[in-house]
Amino acid sequence: MVAETMGIWLWIVPDKYKDSRGQEFTVVLLDSEGIDAASSVGYGDNQIFTLTVLLASMLIYNSQGVPMRRVFRDQDSASLSSSRHQSQQVAESILRYISGFEAFHLPPPTAEEDIMITGPSSTTIMRTLNENRSQVRPQFFTKLEEFKILLKSTLLPKHGCFDGQLVTGEGLAALTTLYVEAINTPGSVFYVPNVQSAWETFVETKCIDARNGALDIYNTRMREVLSSKLPCDNDEIRKVHSDSLEECQRQFMAETTGISTITTEKYLRLLKQSLIQTLTEWQTENTRLTKEL
Repeated sequence: MVAETMGIWLWIVPDKYKDSRGQEFTVVLLDSEGIDAASSVGYGDNQIFTLTVLLASMLIYNSQGVPMRRVFRDQDSASLSSSRHQSQQVAESILRYISGFEAFHLPPPTAEEDIMITGPSSTTIMRTLNENRSQVRPQFFTKLEEFKILLKSTLLPKHGCFDGQLVTGEGLAALTTLYVEAINTPGSVFYVPNVQSAWETFVETKCIDARNGALDIYNTRMREVLSSKLPCDNDEIRKVHSDSLEECQRQFMAETTGISTITTEKYLRLLKQSLIQTLTEWQTENTRLTKEL
C-alpha cells in the first residue's frame, strides 16, 4: 500500500500582476484537499485547511453545493446524513467569518468518470482535462475562462495586520513557520494562531535584523576609512559619518520594504541613536590620540 502525501501544494505563477495603484505583486497558488477529504484524518484535515485560510489573501472554496444560511434545528434530521451536516457546518463558518465573497458556477466537465480520475493536485486535473479535451464539454472551458477573468480582476497583494504593510515572500515564509508551530502545539486541537501576534513577531524580528545589518555596514565603513587616519580633523570624521549614515539608511529601508512607515521610523530612530553614540566614541578616540600626538 502506498500512503498518499497530504499537505498543501504550492505553485508560484510566473506572470506578474499589478493592483489599482500600480503595485506589482506575485501570485502564489496554494492547493489543499480542503475539508473532509477522502484520504485525510480529521485533525490533520483541519490543520491543513486552517493553515491554508491563514496564508491566503483569497480563498477559493470548491463545493458541489452552494453555501446557504440553513441551520439544522431538528437533531433527528441532522443525523440523516452526517456528511451533509458537516458540509453545512463548513458553509456556515464560511458565511460567518468571510464577509465578502462571490459565487461562480462551473458546469461538470464531463459525465465520464474515467476522464476525471486524477491525482491529488489541481495541476494533474487540468493536465487530464487537456489530454482528453475532445471528450470535455466546451461549456466547461468557456466558463473556466470567464472564471479566470473574474479572478484576475479581484486579485490584490496580501497585506499584514496594519495599513500600508505588504506581505513579501520572506514575510509569507516567516508567517508559515509561525502558524505551523502554533497549529502543531500539543494540546491545541482547536487552537487558531493569533494572526496579529504572528505578524507583529515577524515585523519586529525583520526590523531588528535590518537595524543590526545597517549598523554593521556603518561600522565597517567607518573602520575602513578612519582607522589609518586618526588623529585627524573632526570635520573629516563627521563627513565619513554622514556618508556611512546615508549608506546604512538605504540598506535599512531596502530590507524593510512592505513594512509601514510608522513602524520603520521607530527602528530607524533607534538606529540613528546608536550611530550618534558610535560617532561620539570615534570623536573621543580622536581627541585622545590628538593629545598624545
